[in-house]
Amino acid sequence: RTGWNPGDQYLAMKGGQADLGHGHMDAGSFCYEAHGYRWVTDFLQDEYAIVEKAVADLNCGDLWSYDNGSARWKAFRWGPRQHSTITVNDAEHYAQGNARITSVSRDETAMGGTVDLTTTLKGEVASARRTALIKDGEYLEITDEITASASKDADVRWCFPTEATIALVEGGIELSREDVTVLLSASAEFPVEYGIWT
Repeated sequence: RTGWNPGDQYLAMKGGQADLGHGHMDAGSFCYEAHGYRWVTDFLQDEYAIVEKAVADLNCGDLWSYDNGSARWKAFRWGPRQHSTITVNDAEHYAQGNARITSVSRDETAMGGTVDLTTTLKGEVASARRTALIKDGEYLEITDEITASASKDADVRWCFPTEATIALVEGGIELSREDVTVLLSASAEFPVEYGIWT
């Protein structure tokens, strides 16, 4: 965090492993606050009883299995697609993958850290790591370094769940919270397609 006042910036990033108790496929996800608002968030979880009933009604598997491909990861709140992380080739994360936080920076010009997502994206990439930094106390920068495997391409989906009002604009997505507007934009060596999902 840049400070303790309401308008200061705050960043948190998650590593870990999905198949641990009450885990989600959310390795690499982050929360970010600035200008008095939370811009990227982790949505509230559905109550277990509601999800249990849905899984039972659909007869689609065991909610309490943490195995890869289990019904647990099909639940929207627990799978990777609604968290502020990446998915590759629309595959779920590898449930036993352990995303380690490999560095932390307390430098005022670049505060944050790096998490290694290579085992989380096992089978889809050769390597992956995410660095999240508050730069110069001014803005948030997320850098994803992904090396595709030799056997297949890597189609990357980058997700940013937010409660802000959003609109597609030239060069990115505009996010608004009452009196503040910020821009989410990407810089990449490959084509970027912006989209909004409700």
